[in-house]
Amino acid sequence: MIGCLRCIDKYPEEHIELPSDQSSSYQRSTVCAAKANNGETSSAHGEEFPRNDFYLTGILAHADKITINRRCYSKETLVREVQRYHQELILPGNAFGELTHPNITSSSFQSLNPSAVSHQIMAVWWKGDELHGLIRLLDTASGRRAARLLEAGQHLGASSRSWTSLVPDADSGTDIVQDDMHLITFDLTPRPASGSFLRPLPRHLIPTVQSRIQSCCKMQL
Repeated sequence: MIGCLRCIDKYPEEHIELPSDQSSSYQRSTVCAAKANNGETSSAHGEEFPRNDFYLTGILAHADKITINRRCYSKETLVREVQRYHQELILPGNAFGELTHPNITSSSFQSLNPSAVSHQIMAVWWKGDELHGLIRLLDTASGRRAARLLEAGQHLGASSRSWTSLVPDADSGTDIVQDDMHLITFDLTPRPASGSFLRPLPRHLIPTVQSRIQSCCKMQL
């Protein structure tokens, strides 16, 4: 199953004051993001995303909202599955995802293909009906491929991969995700159903973001 994104806010918010080195690093990341949004290749301007410091942040999923692929995830079901995913996979450091969804008929759809892993989900938190997250690109073949795509100006979003029953709603033309949903992971994709994308965040800002998650969002899972 694919639950996707819409536009996100940058982190940290404008009212947060950063040390000069973090502020400079953050400004550099937003310049890279702007180049990507304008379809420019960052390396052509003498800058590249710092591959060892490559983090992405943004919305991972929406609750109670119809996606472009005409699916709807109830808040109750999504909260339950995200809480389980957080406890079982994120906290132990085992929350990984792939670059693009595997085929639904693949033997690895309900698990992970180690050779295709591209990133680690570091944290998730709720902001209203939006599930936000922090993702770290890995130094793997797929992780490096994702970094190169971003450097070339390709947009990447995040989509949930789940195993679930669907019940069609004739009135809305929507497939309703049922409460037997099992969240597998969040994959990166260049074509999220909502048309929204993640944004880069350098490692220097990770403590600031994690602190903000803990103090403001309280990991509302």
